[in-house]
Order: sequence, then structure tokens, then C-alpha cells
Amino acid sequence: MCKLLILDDDPIQHLIFKRMLRKYENYTDTLFSFNGNDVLDFLENHKMNMNELPELIFLDINMPNLNGWLFLEKLKKIYPKLNKLIDVYIISSSIDPQEQESSHCVWVDREALQPHSDQGRPSHP
Repeated sequence: MCKLLILDDDPIQHLIFKRMLRKYENYTDTLFSFNGNDVLDFLENHKMNMNELPELIFLDINMPNLNGWLFLEKLKKIYPKLNKLIDVYIISSSIDPQEQESSHCVWVDREALQPHSDQGRPSHP
């Protein structure tokens, strides 16, 4: 079983993930959060407990208070203390080429783009 953590300020995105994940038995243990600071606190508090830490984090970039880029900077500081390797995937509806390029310069594994309209979907790198 793979533990996921979804960090997104949009409750609709949480609902979409919940519905998608129902189809997959391997992803039954999923944490959802609207707040990056809460996630950082959770990771810090459970840094030695591998069973509590997620294997994957899906991270929204455009969030109030602590956006995804700031979250990544803070995560980078505590990451060496974590007793588990965690893959981070960026989720974003941004079609701004500069933002997409920035995502390739950080230490996340991959970028998952959210569709931004019914007309077209951004191409997946």
C-alpha cells in the first residue's frame, strides 16, 4: 500500500483525488490538507515514524498563505531529517511557461498539470 498526501487549497481537487483513488487498492491510505504549514508540522512531528509518512506528495503551487514554492523551500530544510524518501509531484493549472520552467529547476520528481479548461489540456512533460 502506498500512502499519499494531497496538498491543495481547492476542495474540488480533494474530491477529484478521492474519486480517482477509489479505483486503486494500493492508494487507500491518503491524507488531505489545505494548508502547507500543517503538512510541514505533520512531517516534522512524524519524521521518525516511517508508517505515518507518505511515499508521495501531490503539491499545488498556487495556494494562499504558503504557496507551493515556499512549501518546497521549507520542506527542503526538514527533508534530510525524515526517516523516509518522499517523492513530490507538482500539480498546477498554470500555463505560464516561466512557472513550468521553474518546476524543472526544483528537486521534485515530476510535474502533473491540471486541466485548465475543457478546450485543451496542457501537455504533460
